[in-house]
Amino acid sequence: MPPFFDPDRRLLSGDKLQHLVGGLGVGLGASLVVAWPLVLAVVFVVGAIFELGQWDAVRGTSFLGQPGYGFGPLDLAADVLGGVAAVLLWSVLT
Repeated sequence: MPPFFDPDRRLLSGDKLQHLVGGLGVGLGASLVVAWPLVLAVVFVVGAIFELGQWDAVRGTSFLGQPGYGFGPLDLAADVLGGVAAVLLWSVLT
């Protein structure tokens, strides 16, 4: 059975920063229309869909199982952390 999870365990890497910024952007957009608990749920769902899509794109290739490819729980956590930052930023701005 091919690996599902991304073996990348680096907390401070470029892709984690990209996920953080992506979560911030999605979170700010969601803050325009829903309350903060739903903002975090939206960020989580969008991040999970992105990670599943990334896994699906590489599952038949030699990239699967290499760091940066597959479903990354740390990437998803960075998305949600960006969502938390969006909620905090939105609460300061409004």
